[in-house]
Amino acid sequence: MPDQRGHSARRHEYDWAVPLQIRKLNEDEAAKAFPRHGQMDLSEYVEAVGDLQPGDTAAMDLGDLTTRAAKRRLGQAAMQLGRRLRWARATDTDVVYFQVLAVAPPRSRGFAGPSGTGKTRRTRYRRPRSTAMLGAPTSEKTTAVPEPESTRARGERRRKGPANVPTDG
Repeated sequence: MPDQRGHSARRHEYDWAVPLQIRKLNEDEAAKAFPRHGQMDLSEYVEAVGDLQPGDTAAMDLGDLTTRAAKRRLGQAAMQLGRRLRWARATDTDVVYFQVLAVAPPRSRGFAGPSGTGKTRRTRYRRPRSTAMLGAPTSEKTTAVPEPESTRARGERRRKGPANVPTDG
């Protein structure tokens, strides 16, 4: 049932009498609407962060920016200057507080090997084999003893197969 303005009570009802209008953007409009990665002019932010020394703390009024956008732009400007920013917990909705830190150390994901490449994989701990399994003389019948759970890696199940099957002598 329409209200005084002629709008229906149903929210998603479409008036088929109104034609759909789409306008193709020219190159300038498209560039403004969808800036390419790294295309945004951060000179204002670089200059503002450049005036600060490592250890300085500062606040920035957000104005029309979202907190996310302000942090991203300031963070990118700091990276251009070889610095990092540490963010304070949000106490105000219209201000962002941060501290300038010294040169950003390279981040490594996982465990770095001796070369420092960060591509070395972490190996699981393996229990040393008992002398019985290394070819020392044993009795004719051996029974596999299940290992205690505390020696297995976290989340690893006991394996079924030839190692846990008693051998016939």
